Amino acid sequence: MSELGYITVVDRQGQGVAYECKEGLISLLFEREDHRRLFVEIDDDNLASIALIEHFGFKREGCLREYETTHRGLCNLLIYGLLRNEWRAPSRQGLR
Repeated sequence: MSELGYITVVDRQGQGVAYECKEGLISLLFEREDHRRLFVEIDDDNLASIALIEHFGFKREGCLREYETTHRGLCNLLIYGLLRNEWRAPSRQGLR
């Protein structure tokens, strides 16, 4: 099992950088490294990351309410998971 994470530089957001990196990493971990499960943690207000992860087939498994305090105040943390047998590389259609 592995946790995935990423940060995109603001002027590169929306250019497909996170998509390409995430697709390659997921394929590597499942197909070559034989991982059984991947998971991510996302702030519930990070709509772009939520859309990206859901596009790759990750399923929402939980919400840790008021999990951490950031510059925005108390934030909820969403937990998403993907099992190896659920993985199929998606098309880029439908993703902004």
